[in-house]
Amino acid sequence: MGKSAEAYNRITQITHWASALLILGMLGMGLAMTRIGEGGTQEALYNAHVGMGLGTLALTAVRLVALAVHRWPSPPPGLSRVNERAFTGTHVLLYVLLIALLASGIGMLALSGVALAPGSIVPADIENVPPRMAHDVLSKVFIALLLVHVAGVVRYQLGKGDTLGRMGVPWFRRSA
Repeated sequence: MGKSAEAYNRITQITHWASALLILGMLGMGLAMTRIGEGGTQEALYNAHVGMGLGTLALTAVRLVALAVHRWPSPPPGLSRVNERAFTGTHVLLYVLLIALLASGIGMLALSGVALAPGSIVPADIENVPPRMAHDVLSKVFIALLLVHVAGVVRYQLGKGDTLGRMGVPWFRRSA
């Protein structure tokens, strides 16, 4: 297999940033909807969270197919062997956790008998289903790993390289 391209391809860039926006939105909604009182706002947040989760599921499927077709670029240049492993491990774990979160969310709906359609979710219907605890714990682990990922990107971008340029953010692109 030949050396992979320096920049991520456009499909990877677009699906990455679309997923990032959906995930950040879901994280915010997840934190809010579990802390506000019962009522119409909470129900609307749950339903939007499910809708965005289904969108994230579709994007994740596209991303995984794209990864199978187009290799990931090599880790950014100048990383130590430990940081290269952290780079790869963080990306793999983010995918694994994301898939586990999506599966536990779908599991909550399936085991509660709620339709897998936004607009049909009533928070009380999914309170006591087994995947709920897993979803809650996985979300916290995902947030922690996401913070590690963002910290690594910022550290590398400021210190050595062009991570954001590789991900299609042109105003952060560094010249060679």
